[in-house]
Amino acid sequence: MAIARRCGLGGLLVVLGIVPLMAAEEADEASASQWDGAAELGFIMNRGNTDSDSLNAQLRVENSHRKWRHRGEAKVLRISEEDTTTAESYEVSGRSEYLLDDNDYLFGTLRYESDEFAGYDQRTTEVLGYGHQFLKKENMHLKGEFGAGGRQTEFVDGTDDNESIVRVGLDYKWQISKTSSFSEVVFVEHGSNNTYTESVTALTAKINNSLAMKVSYTIKNNSDPQAGFETTDTRTAVTLVYDF
Repeated sequence: MAIARRCGLGGLLVVLGIVPLMAAEEADEASASQWDGAAELGFIMNRGNTDSDSLNAQLRVENSHRKWRHRGEAKVLRISEEDTTTAESYEVSGRSEYLLDDNDYLFGTLRYESDEFAGYDQRTTEVLGYGHQFLKKENMHLKGEFGAGGRQTEFVDGTDDNESIVRVGLDYKWQISKTSSFSEVVFVEHGSNNTYTESVTALTAKINNSLAMKVSYTIKNNSDPQAGFETTDTRTAVTLVYDF
């Protein structure tokens, strides 16, 4: 009986020792994984001599876990007149990064678009590449990327195009003050039939801990657009941003 009690006491001590270790490991796992996100909404409604609506919405979700960084985004732009949609664009994208060290990383991106403004019904782009952090200060960051992949496009006239591409990009962020920030993201995807360039310049001012106002200017350029479409689209947007 004494032996049984000693064994039972020993087992209890082992369990009491394991439980805190398991709890500590779970806490470390939880602290290593961080979530972040933001939702943006801009809406313009005109009534009277002009009857038109414009909707600009975006959603971004990010997760960081040890050496991995993941991001998912969804964007919608729709313009309608007289209760009839005249043009719209949708974009859904996913991105993963694997950190090699403090300044270098590998990345993969997948983007799906439907953009009537640019003349294509749908476009899918896949890229794998390498990125480097050129500037890393307390209030300023600059990184550049180089990669290669493929692009498949179906145009609104029924034709399609598949091509290999090379991608280069720059991502700059400047925290001007505690309540305001500036960012510039630009990338070029070059293929044998078309070169696509996108630049997004944004200035954000915080209203409180969760809400902010954002003014952005977007330039999208296709070097060889479909007949009847311009090479360049520009968009100026004022949106309300909710961070979560």
